Amino acid sequence: MSDTNIDDGTATMAPTLGRDDRDGTFGGSTLDAIPTQFAVLDTDGTIVYTNDAWRDFARDNDYKEDPGMVGANYLDVCDQSATDDATDAATGIRGVLDDDRDTYSLEYPCHSPAAKRWFVMRASRFSHGDDDFVLVLHLDITGRKESEAAVEHRNRQLEQVNRVGRLVREVIGSLLDVSRREDIESIVCRELSTARFCRLAWVVDRSVTGHIRPRDGAGEDDLLEELAALTPETVEGTTVGEALDGQGPLVQRDRDDAVQRLAAATGCTAYLAVPLTYRGARYGTLVVHTAQPDAFGELERDAFAVLGNTLGYAINAVESRELLHGDYATELRLAVDDPHAPLATVARTVDATLEVTSSGVADDGLRVFVEAAGVDPETVVESLTAHDDVAHASVLGERGGRCRFSCVLTAGSPLLSVAQRGASNRNATIAAGEYELTVEAASTADVGDLVGQLQAEFDRVDLRAKKRVERESDSALAYWERLEARLTDRQLAILEASFDAGYFEWPRAADGGDLADSFDISAPTFHEHLRAGLGKVMSELFEGER
Repeated sequence: MSDTNIDDGTATMAPTLGRDDRDGTFGGSTLDAIPTQFAVLDTDGTIVYTNDAWRDFARDNDYKEDPGMVGANYLDVCDQSATDDATDAATGIRGVLDDDRDTYSLEYPCHSPAAKRWFVMRASRFSHGDDDFVLVLHLDITGRKESEAAVEHRNRQLEQVNRVGRLVREVIGSLLDVSRREDIESIVCRELSTARFCRLAWVVDRSVTGHIRPRDGAGEDDLLEELAALTPETVEGTTVGEALDGQGPLVQRDRDDAVQRLAAATGCTAYLAVPLTYRGARYGTLVVHTAQPDAFGELERDAFAVLGNTLGYAINAVESRELLHGDYATELRLAVDDPHAPLATVARTVDATLEVTSSGVADDGLRVFVEAAGVDPETVVESLTAHDDVAHASVLGERGGRCRFSCVLTAGSPLLSVAQRGASNRNATIAAGEYELTVEAASTADVGDLVGQLQAEFDRVDLRAKKRVERESDSALAYWERLEARLTDRQLAILEASFDAGYFEWPRAADGGDLADSFDISAPTFHEHLRAGLGKVMSELFEGER
């Protein structure tokens, strides 16, 4: 059914009928107080009574004629309407008038230009004296319909979220035992592209020239070629460009976005861009296109965020494993210029060259051990602790005129960026605001992506050399032979006896004095041999890693 606000005066069956003016009887006042719109029809379908709610509705909807409509034939109004609802209503009311049925009801929409509305029309026969009448009520059920629509929409959302969640779990499960980054990306794109809501899935990173570089994809090969042809300036203005910078997951439905504009030609209505990250390192972006208008709600974005982090972790793990166990690696020599980086600030403050002797991942960043000649330890610590991107700074002592100190870098350092990317800092010196780095990455790692990320973070990054190097393999036997050659017989015997006696357990199962007695030496002599032996073990272990 539809509204009766028709300029040519033709009425429809909508509940915009009014009533004539009547005296203020108690019964009439009572009926007018009822908020439900209703009319009373005689056996011919003629309106003989309406209440105020009916008339007010007519006025609110700009009904052009008398809003009472007493004397008008309700069935004629229905017959004159071209809507199926009006035809059904007339048929149902006639059935009640003809005593074929006691009641009749019908739900129908009655939308206005300003709002969506739904009503239930109910017709029931009653008698007054010797006359029969039909009471026609129009109940506003808009609130109920909106609630039902909201529940239905929520159920569709939850069903979609469950599908996405299952898909994410399946994709993550399929990544077990994958040994190459290319296989990870291929599996993800293939699995996503077969999902019902997905039209296209691809993994992309940014080339050194700023173009989109598709690494893998499934669904539309021609589209991938068109995307790769976008200019760097165009890429920066897209949601894909934002995700490549680490933002997201982000949803794009606007055709002003160049990526969405190209995808729309294939029937896609939106896309989701998910950055692949792990511990601050970025490994590109996963892009998923859909033809469903309501896809990628908040819960779905959360599920894809988990997938993005998982993929970042998987890629990092693959490259780290390759770097650790691979026969070959890629060695890079880099110059990074950023005077505001933490150690560069220290080097400038103390006017010295800093040498990073080792580094390792800490809970809140990268722990580095540094040496510098001819510097004041207090000045070093003061400069470190004053920097916002440094934590846990301390001086470890001096040796051979060189100050040794350590700190945890939490941000803003090329050393941290290299480590987060799964590569290894083999050598590093810092002087006058410039880092000279020798970096070792897995032979299968995307070196261009590593350099590109550094270039995006720091003032100047120059790749000065790149070569493939063979990793030295070191067997346990060779390590033991070197260690035996460095240890004296007494040092080796004391280390072995201390270990067997439980000296290194906690709590200690043996006392240093008792062990000293067993060698017939004093306790200080025992500890001197023990420290010297442990020093050689640690030196052989860690110097071999540098």
